[in-house]
Amino acid sequence: MNSKMKNEVLSIIKVIADNIQWNRYINEHYLHHYFTFQLQQRKYEIDLTKKRENFVVHPEWPTYRNEDKKCDINIPYRRYYHNEISNSNKSENAKGGHFDFAIGEYNKPEIGIEFIWEYGWNKEEFIFDFLKCMDGALPFTTAISYSVIVREKEISIKGRKTRFEKSLNGAYEEAKDRLDVHNSLYDVSKRDVYLIVTEIGQNDKRHWYFDKSKGKFREEKSINNVL
Repeated sequence: MNSKMKNEVLSIIKVIADNIQWNRYINEHYLHHYFTFQLQQRKYEIDLTKKRENFVVHPEWPTYRNEDKKCDINIPYRRYYHNEISNSNKSENAKGGHFDFAIGEYNKPEIGIEFIWEYGWNKEEFIFDFLKCMDGALPFTTAISYSVIVREKEISIKGRKTRFEKSLNGAYEEAKDRLDVHNSLYDVSKRDVYLIVTEIGQNDKRHWYFDKSKGKFREEKSINNVL
């Protein structure tokens, strides 16, 4: 299932990135709704008439959940303290993180998808999404972070562009450092990680993606050069 579904999910991300327009009045939830609409067009339904074990698409999938009276499924993978991995000193206050969507078996999904929609830069939000996608404790074979940054007028140029690129790379490095402390960076032979950012202005847009071969983000004008 993974290869087919991975290609389906990446094709949806491509559709979103290729067609999205500047709009100051919408938020991340619009991405969620459009994503599920596209999934269902491809026959991957969120069907409440089916038994839970037959569900394939799981919104708000938790990285940690204790078995209790309401839910007889134990999700044991990872708890986080704020935007960092929990440790023994903070475990009482640590909670499971959530992926906007997971695809596959509920207790061990193969694909995790995160979305961000921001009006400007939010460092910790990007670090946390990158960290979860790269956390080797989680079960995914594919993890995708797709983000949209909306500019007030135009996309960043010159010095602002350089600073933004530096911020993206800095967020990746910080996520990597937080994982390295716990020896929990994902195994590249077992997981495909896609970190993609669309920067959009009133009259133009560009895409940034993490280039694994170079170990940093690079820009592309066309999403076709990314996916």
